[in-house]
Amino acid sequence: MRTCEGSINHTQTKGGSRMKNLTVCCLVLFALCLFNSSARAQVALDPIKDQYVQQSITTPFTLTSADSLLRVRASASGSTTVKRNSYVRYDISKVKGTLTKAELSMTVQLAANNASPVVPDRADIHAADDSWDPATLTFDNQPTAGAKLTSLEGVAPVKAADYPKPVFKVVVTDYVKSKLASGASVISFFLADDNNTGADLRLYSSRCLRSMGQLPVQLILTGVTVGVEDVENQLPVNFSVSQNYPNPFNPTTTIQYQLPKAATVSLKVFNTLGEEVSVLVSEHQEAGTYQTQWNAAAPSGVYYYRLQAGGYVETKKMLLLR
Repeated sequence: MRTCEGSINHTQTKGGSRMKNLTVCCLVLFALCLFNSSARAQVALDPIKDQYVQQSITTPFTLTSADSLLRVRASASGSTTVKRNSYVRYDISKVKGTLTKAELSMTVQLAANNASPVVPDRADIHAADDSWDPATLTFDNQPTAGAKLTSLEGVAPVKAADYPKPVFKVVVTDYVKSKLASGASVISFFLADDNNTGADLRLYSSRCLRSMGQLPVQLILTGVTVGVEDVENQLPVNFSVSQNYPNPFNPTTTIQYQLPKAATVSLKVFNTLGEEVSVLVSEHQEAGTYQTQWNAAAPSGVYYYRLQAGGYVETKKMLLLR
């Protein structure tokens, strides 16, 4: 009898151990799923409007690819002619999901006339009224700065010829959450040197040359998607990929696709020679409707995008016009 009891107890111990191991494995897999989901649910929004203003200049600036820098400048000596402030605005009307983090990502450049800077630059980031218009915005009619959100400090000196350009990020989560909660369709930021410390910060605008490694001031959102349908209410019936929009485009276009079931998804861009230009998606995704953007760092011309998912393959043509 003791032998039987010993066998039974031994079996129970082994079973308990297996159950414990199974539980640990499930928890690990669950954590990995959460991590992968969070990693996927991140979007980088380009500004839909941006502009800078300069004290003593009474007409709006025209930003071009040749002069694509936003500016934050102030004189430590109190000069009334050099102060410059910048504005950026983003479309958040299609943001879905639970935001966990929001950052402004800024690619820094200094103009050639400041090729050997010696003082680290900085900027104060404020909330901003959304009514400003780049076509009419000047220093005299600029909106009053909203609440100060954070500051960008200690930007290391960078020469105009340095490459790649340094990228700095500041957290603006609470402000973005408040705008999303209010149902706002756009969000604006105001950048200035509040204390006139002598800053001379140059940031790329939306007219920058991406082919040269330049990126505008972007709003990076984590934990959300942009334009993804509610898969609980409406699952796609078939695999499909839509025509990109806008088309023609410069330099950003959106591609939407549908998955009726979970699949490993590959979405790539090719040139007319069949050479791979960009990988937009390469991961396993659940059933649903998705969209992604291609920010083209390529010359004008015809390009093709190909979706592969669950045995489904489709290629469509698009036109980049710079």
